[in-house]
Amino acid sequence: MSEDTPSVEAPTRAGASAADDAPRAPKGALHWLVRIAERAGYAEAQRPDVPVGAAAPLAWSEVTKAYGVTDPQLAELVAEYFRLSVADINRADPNAALLVPEVMARKHHVFPLGEDDRQIAVATCDPTNVEAERALGFATGRTPLFKVAAPRTIQDALDQRFSPEKAVDALLGGLADDVSEDAVKLVEEMGPESISEDDVTSTPVVKLTNLIIRDAITQGASDIHLKDVAVLGRAAMGLAWVAGWLCAPIPTAAQDATCRLLCAPDFKFEPTVTLENLGSRARVDVGGQVEQTERETVLELIFSVGIPTTIPRVGFTLEAIFAPFKGTDEQPFTGETAQGLGRDEIRDNLPEIESELNFDLLTGGETGGWVSSHVDVVDKFSPGELPGDGGAYTHKLNFEWDTALHVFNFLPEGRWLRELELELSIDYMASGIPKAGDLVGGELYLDDASPWSASLVFVMPLAPLVP
Repeated sequence: MSEDTPSVEAPTRAGASAADDAPRAPKGALHWLVRIAERAGYAEAQRPDVPVGAAAPLAWSEVTKAYGVTDPQLAELVAEYFRLSVADINRADPNAALLVPEVMARKHHVFPLGEDDRQIAVATCDPTNVEAERALGFATGRTPLFKVAAPRTIQDALDQRFSPEKAVDALLGGLADDVSEDAVKLVEEMGPESISEDDVTSTPVVKLTNLIIRDAITQGASDIHLKDVAVLGRAAMGLAWVAGWLCAPIPTAAQDATCRLLCAPDFKFEPTVTLENLGSRARVDVGGQVEQTERETVLELIFSVGIPTTIPRVGFTLEAIFAPFKGTDEQPFTGETAQGLGRDEIRDNLPEIESELNFDLLTGGETGGWVSSHVDVVDKFSPGELPGDGGAYTHKLNFEWDTALHVFNFLPEGRWLRELELELSIDYMASGIPKAGDLVGGELYLDDASPWSASLVFVMPLAPLVP
């Protein structure tokens, strides 16, 4: 996911000896932007007074002023530090903006650059913003890929995309300072200016405004007024925005939908090997003979539907679980025994349904895409095991801790194999299991049954689902 970016030549550390002699602030008290600048060689004596918790756009402005570094230079330093690439907003795909609501883009100060079925690239000035990464993932159903850009560059792009009238106002607001009356007369004396095909077809607001001014100059530059240019600029930008909206491709249902709470789900197939009865094995009395429960290895086939939410680090999962080769001595519905049926065992392949509330501890974006981890609170709807169960199926409370290794993360982006995961799950069954004194299937439990189990899960994404 990371790309090598050109390094920025750092200036000579003027006054380094004085800075070395001066007391230094604790390293942990520095804003991350200040630390990146000083790591690149900018003098500590010029250190700005930026609070550690300051928002990135504000801190960015203070750092560029204090160290005399330009926006592009600081963007390259930040990208190099986080092993990301620098955003090229001029090459942004217009369709990518259809996936991100304006409110979300402005709140997290990000601008969509491009997307595919699995990822969305966005420009940001704050690669440490985990909340933005989570919100974008939930809203788009894709994995966010951060690229670095200066806050002013992102703001200009947001205005051009979502509020073109603001972009025109900002451009024309500085026109009086940048263009003097003499400059306009000079252009008039030079005669009409030829307009290339590239200028006509170019989309950026600067090119469009230039065309308006040039046309006005050719018609009589001595009568131009900034107020007239502003009116023409707003009208032209309004028409261009409407034309662009009408000509844009119709988004898919997943793109057009706005995430309120629940977002577009995904579908996974998870072959699983589970080791049950971990920890101490319970003693059971079987016909006067005391035995220990056995540790069982069970193959399970799990079909999973994950439902992201707009709540940071929270999601839902629904699972249907089948154990095709698990055996039992008694048919749970008819009461027939394997011995009575002349069989070694009866296939115990009843399905189980789990509803999970997921809490992310670690996301792929925080580990370079290699590791993710979450804890789950699970409502397990499965066959009853206790003598007092009033139904064939009962609800059980379960807690899980799942940690996944994305073993093919080294593959290029967009490859299906890159999304496969190898997951270790530790489960604790908090209710619905036999306790000491329970008589279950002719076995009298002398100890509490072990609530612990562990599973090795091979996660295979099948498809993102469209609501």
